[in-house]
Amino acid sequence: MKNTLESSKFFPIIAWTLVVGFAVFTYFLATNVQSELSNITTSVERLEEKIDTMGVKPENQELIVNEKNREAQ
Repeated sequence: MKNTLESSKFFPIIAWTLVVGFAVFTYFLATNVQSELSNITTSVERLEEKIDTMGVKPENQELIVNEKNREAQ
């Protein structure tokens, strides 16, 4: 086993490129997840505002759904 990857003169360059590349990939992945969670939070808040403006209280939502199901039958 004379020709191992570690004995190559390009090994440090390849290894550091992989390490830095993985760090950059992880950073962008975390940034995108944070952005998407922010978007979801904003959407949920808008939905809650719409529900509030409709005058539907959270404790009455289940009753309304049940009534609509009965009407559909």
